[in-house]
Amino acid sequence: MRLIRLAAILALGVILAPLAGGAQQKEKVRRIGFLAGTNRFESYDALRQGLREHGYVEGQNLVIEWRFAEGRTDRIAGLAAELVSLNVEVIVAVAPDCALAAKKATAAIPIVFTQVSDPMARDSCPAWRGQVGI
Repeated sequence: MRLIRLAAILALGVILAPLAGGAQQKEKVRRIGFLAGTNRFESYDALRQGLREHGYVEGQNLVIEWRFAEGRTDRIAGLAAELVSLNVEVIVAVAPDCALAAKKATAAIPIVFTQVSDPMARDSCPAWRGQVGI
C-alpha cells in the first residue's frame, strides 16, 4: 500500500512538474520611449546593440515605443505626452526640443537625452533659455 502511494505521489509530481515550471514568472518586459524631432537618427542600430549587450532584446524582453515628429516641432509635446501615457520606464530624447518636451510632460520618468552639447550651459542653446532644473 505504501509503495502504491509513493508511486502515485511520484507520478503526480512528474505530471505536475511542467505546469509548475510554466507558472514561474516570466522576465519583465521593459518599455522605453524614444522621442525624436525627425526620423533621421543614425544611431538606431547602436542603441539596439548597446541594449542587447546588457541583455535587452527588442521583441523578447524589450519594447521600444518609437515616436518621430517628422520635422514638425509642434508635434513634439503631444508625442512626449503619449509616451508618458504609455507608462514607459525611461524616455530617450534626441535634441533639446525633445528633452524639454519630455521634461514638461513628466517629473516621474527618467529622461536620457542625446545630441545636446552642453545642457548645463543653457545660454548655449535657445531652447534651454529660461528652463530651471534641467
